[in-house]
Amino acid sequence: MDPEPGSLATYFDGWYADMTASPVKDEIQQRHLGLPPYLLSTSLLGWDGIAEAAASLRLSAGSTLVDLGCGRGGYGLEIAARSKARLVGVDFSAEAARQAREQARRLGATADAP
Repeated sequence: MDPEPGSLATYFDGWYADMTASPVKDEIQQRHLGLPPYLLSTSLLGWDGIAEAAASLRLSAGSTLVDLGCGRGGYGLEIAARSKARLVGVDFSAEAARQAREQARRLGATADAP
């Protein structure tokens, strides 16, 4: 499906909404990337890659992590949890931001996704 010009947000809202109806994709990615069941991935970064990214960022407790194009919040929530940083997630898909807020709530995390 090719989105009409200017409707990418609408296209991605539908794409993210479809993900909730098909948890098998998440299960396959989690298994093959070595991710825990709570981490919702929209990329191909594995567990070791997340550890490397977290170490490279050198975040400390109380610092702020801004996750641009946060999707469902998976990687940002994990890195913020490891570092105790404040997380602000931004995505042009309102559905992705909604899912990220919901996932943060499920995990007991504090995150802003305007």
